[in-house]
Amino acid sequence: VRLAAVAVCLLAAGAGIIVVAGSLAARDQLTRQAGQLLRGYAGQLGRHPFLLTPLSRTAPGPAGLSLTAAGDGALGIAVRDSGGQLVMRTAPGGPAGQAGTVQPGHAGYLAIAEPIHYRAHRIPYAYSAEDFVLDVSPAGPGSPGTLVVSLSLARIGRATGHLTAVMLAVSGLVVLAAGGLAAWMISAMLRPLTWLGHRAEAIA
Repeated sequence: VRLAAVAVCLLAAGAGIIVVAGSLAARDQLTRQAGQLLRGYAGQLGRHPFLLTPLSRTAPGPAGLSLTAAGDGALGIAVRDSGGQLVMRTAPGGPAGQAGTVQPGHAGYLAIAEPIHYRAHRIPYAYSAEDFVLDVSPAGPGSPGTLVVSLSLARIGRATGHLTAVMLAVSGLVVLAAGGLAAWMISAMLRPLTWLGHRAEAIA
């Protein structure tokens, strides 16, 4: 009985280790893929002129350029001036470090920076702090600045959490099945001994 209990406990511990390691590996792989997609998107975006508006609901850039890994609210575009001050941002995101390098930002974001030039144009009949649009281009007239593209990792977190829950459920079922099988085997092994005990009592 002790041997079977130890075996079941070791099986449960091993299953837990496998679940944790699998979840971390899956999250790392998905994050690496998201970083590659973000690097490619930011590189293409930084090579084409585009118009950045503060109320835009779609990702900027030329037709056919998209980031398939990003859902609604997952992609953030920001323009900063040469001193690092924020000029315009379309969605929350993380700060970026060295240009062309994907880095983990704050609050679960990946971020990358690209050097650009920008010019501001006022929106007629707009009377708020967001009363201008930016013409962004890789080079040419305008002020030098930095394009920061951020990608939220919330979707990856949800996918990893769902995978972890499934793996835990499967591991729990396997451990329960192993425990039930061990209990049945022990009962089957002890049944002849129990019969002999009753027989000995009857003879006595």
